[in-house]
Amino acid sequence: MMRARLIKDGWVLRHASAAVLPGGQTVLALGDSGAGKTTTALTLAAAGAALLANDCCFARPNPTGSLDLLPWPAAATVGLGLLHALHLADSARRHLKAGEPPHPTQDQRVTAALTTGRTGAVRSASGRELKAHIWPEQLTRWFGLPLATTGVAAGILLPRIVTTTSAPARVNDDRSTHVTADVFVTSSKECYPDLFGLTDGHHTGTPRARDEVLQILNRLPRRAVDLTYDQAANRRLLTTLTPALASVQAAEQ
Repeated sequence: MMRARLIKDGWVLRHASAAVLPGGQTVLALGDSGAGKTTTALTLAAAGAALLANDCCFARPNPTGSLDLLPWPAAATVGLGLLHALHLADSARRHLKAGEPPHPTQDQRVTAALTTGRTGAVRSASGRELKAHIWPEQLTRWFGLPLATTGVAAGILLPRIVTTTSAPARVNDDRSTHVTADVFVTSSKECYPDLFGLTDGHHTGTPRARDEVLQILNRLPRRAVDLTYDQAANRRLLTTLTPALASVQAAEQ
């Protein structure tokens, strides 16, 4: 009902991670599944930003011409490799071994890997990576990552994970930085039906609201970045780039 009420009030649900920088500006990371949204958001959070969204968030135009943001309160899904690279896996292991139950949707093989300290990816029979499922409050209680409850979009990152070991983490201006409608969560992926008909069938945002949000997204300063499995390099790139990216919007205002 809360989601439907937000949609009725003009909010739109999008696939995006978001982190609020120490200065108050919020940076969004947009991309397909596996592009690096979670890596971007958790890297920034581990470096002192406040995590607003891991995978999905709400957006609505505000009178200043930017976007107000709200988190989507779902569990974060994080690969074991990223947990280890961010030095968070040991804390998860301690809590699990102390008897704290895992998230109910987390695969038992992931729980076993976390408990025993396995660092490699856990995969299903089909080859799909199985990830840890972490409640939002556990991000703070287990890992000490600060959370944010609101934000105003100041800039956009378009990440991509590059698997070539010799490739550096870098800004990649050769990639297209135009934001398309793919950023929106589609009704086929919506988990919560509008039982009371509050949204008139527009489960993730009205067409008008989606158009307005897309226009604003394409006016925000944005950069494409290539991230790697070298988490230290990712951190150096993102913590250097994001304040400068967000300051462009602040200067224009």
